[in-house]
Amino acid sequence: MTATPPKAVLLRSFTIGGLHIQKGVEVDLFSIGDTGAFISVDRNSFCVPQHFITIIPPDSTRVHKHKK
Repeated sequence: MTATPPKAVLLRSFTIGGLHIQKGVEVDLFSIGDTGAFISVDRNSFCVPQHFITIIPPDSTRVHKHKK
């Protein structure tokens, strides 16, 4: 069983080698360091500055509880 990587959202648009990645796209976050983050989008991997992304917090079971 493979764990799903955490998700992040791009805060800026950028173009690399003719591939345009739009601001607001949800990406997979594989690693984050002091200055950069390794992300994957559309089967492509990139290292972007850490301030280009915001991490989506994992769902909490408390948030989804329903009152009876």
